Amino acid sequence: VVDVVSPPFGTPQLSGSQIERELVSRRHDQLLHLVRTSGVAAKVAVLRGGLGPPAVSRFDRDVLGQSGVKWLIVFEGVNDLGGNGSTQTANDLIAAYQQFIAKAHAAGIKAYGATITPFGGNGYDDPAGVHEAARQMVNAWIRTSNEFDAVLDFDQTVRDPADSRRLRPSYDTGDHLHLNPTGYQALADSIPDTLFTQPTASPTTPPPTTAAPTSPAPSTPGPTATGPPPSVGCTATYSVVNQW
Repeated sequence: VVDVVSPPFGTPQLSGSQIERELVSRRHDQLLHLVRTSGVAAKVAVLRGGLGPPAVSRFDRDVLGQSGVKWLIVFEGVNDLGGNGSTQTANDLIAAYQQFIAKAHAAGIKAYGATITPFGGNGYDDPAGVHEAARQMVNAWIRTSNEFDAVLDFDQTVRDPADSRRLRPSYDTGDHLHLNPTGYQALADSIPDTLFTQPTASPTTPPPTTAAPTSPAPSTPGPTATGPPPSVGCTATYSVVNQW
């Protein structure tokens, strides 16, 4: 029996140029190495995917349709926020995350949420700061809603300590959106191997999907991965809820 880690739905940082496609492949390899060397997860495979339509329209195919999936990492939303960041967009993303979580749990899959990384200084960063406010709203929900089984705080790992709206300069390719190999390695190093040794639940009947809150509701945070952030295998897509 081979346990499977479904790759996170990737943001545009994980697609595009040839070097970025090579980094995506490298991220698969980094996650595969992590879970295979954890001592108790020797029989683990990492799914590989490709560019595709919005995540909400292909979740069933790319996650639920794969055999043996036990863990899912959701790392999505920067295109939605950069292209049309607003409170409504943030709420739409939260509703999509809730849908992913409910479907994953119904199939006995652990769902891990990754915070959205900074884009300050990039074209996605509008002068009024509306897109950044929406990013902060989504990240606050990921961190505090306690709906994901664990939180991978990618934002905290790669942001500039001197300016949380921007990537750390040593991780930035120069466009203030995409990570360089050092940044991707920081993400890879941050994933605790214990996330892939936790028992998963038996499949259940999917609960009804609830509407996203208008603002992140305060609650006890779920378990958070600390240390340098993760790099995981990714299924790159352009958007969660919109077709660009």
